[in-house]
Order: sequence, then C-alpha cells, then structure tokens
Amino acid sequence: MRGKSEAASRGEARRLREEKKKRKRKRRRRLVFLALLAPPLIAAVQYLRRTPTGSGEVTFEDEDPSGLAFMIGQMLMAFLKDPSKKSIADRMRLVLAIQDMENPDMAVTLTFNGSDVNLNNGVSPDAQVYLGLELSLLLKMANMGRGLEAIKFFRSDEGKEIIDAYKSGKIRMSGVITCPVQMMQFGMLMAPPRQSA
Repeated sequence: MRGKSEAASRGEARRLREEKKKRKRKRRRRLVFLALLAPPLIAAVQYLRRTPTGSGEVTFEDEDPSGLAFMIGQMLMAFLKDPSKKSIADRMRLVLAIQDMENPDMAVTLTFNGSDVNLNNGVSPDAQVYLGLELSLLLKMANMGRGLEAIKFFRSDEGKEIIDAYKSGKIRMSGVITCPVQMMQFGMLMAPPRQSA
C-alpha cells in the first residue's frame, strides 16, 4: 500500500514538473513572438504618428502629362480638397508606379511627400511599388471602398472580375508587401468618399 502511494506521489511530482516545463516553454514562445512582433508594430505606430506635412499640392513634372497621369492627378486634386483625405495623404511617403498593361507607354509614377504629390510620365526605377493592370480594372478598383465596403466589393461582379484578373496575370504587382502601411493609406485616399445617410 505504501509503495503504491509513493509511486503515485512520484508520478504526481513528475506530472507537476512537466506542467511547469510546459508553462515555461509557452512563456518563452510568447516572449519570442512578442520580440519579433514588437519592432514592426512600433515602426508602424511611429510612422502613423509623424507630424502631418504637405499643402495638398499636385504637380505634373512633365510639360505634357500622359492621359493616365492627368486622370490620376485630377482625382488626387479633388480628393485632397477633402480635409479627411488630406490628413491621410499628409502621412504618406511613397513612390508608386502605375502602368496600363494594354498600353505600356501609358504609365505614371506618383511620388507622395506627405500630401504634396509629384506625377511623372513613365515607370520610375525608384518606384517602391509597381502596379501593372488594364486601365478599366484600375477604374473599377477605385470603387473598392474600405473596410467592410471592400469586402462587399470583392463579393460583387466587379470585385470577382478583379480577383480573376489577378489570378490570370492581368494584374501585376511588386513591392506591395514591403510597403503595407503606405499602400493601405493609398487605398484609403483613393477610395470614394463615404455617402452621408
């Protein structure tokens, strides 16, 4: 009887030691995860807290802007008149190239220095992000919206068309993953204004 109780107490002690080791391993994993996650989060918060800059000026660097540059420039001029859109652009630091895949000569590079935006014809080698797509798809993407509106959009026929175009290679992107905050801000800037009820 005594041997059984000693074996049971040893088994219980072993089980308690194993549980303690598991808790320590779990705690270490959490710390490692937090250590890996903290720097990008801190950088994103610091990026978003930057002092707003820019006067909302859109400048065409070329004497004869391409049709695409002119169209996007006009959209930006209209959007930057809205204080909520300007405050989004104030925090942007991004060089983005957009090219019409049907007509490769029709391309524009947008350089955001806060809400001051310079537009150049063509694809700049300094572009951090490249978007190549048909112009009709670009116009449809402008209707995407944000948050839940974007989710609803991708369930619509237009959204499904964009997803299919991406899968088939009609939309090409590079650099989007390296500039997630800036691209999210660009999406918010170019989303149609919310309609007041």
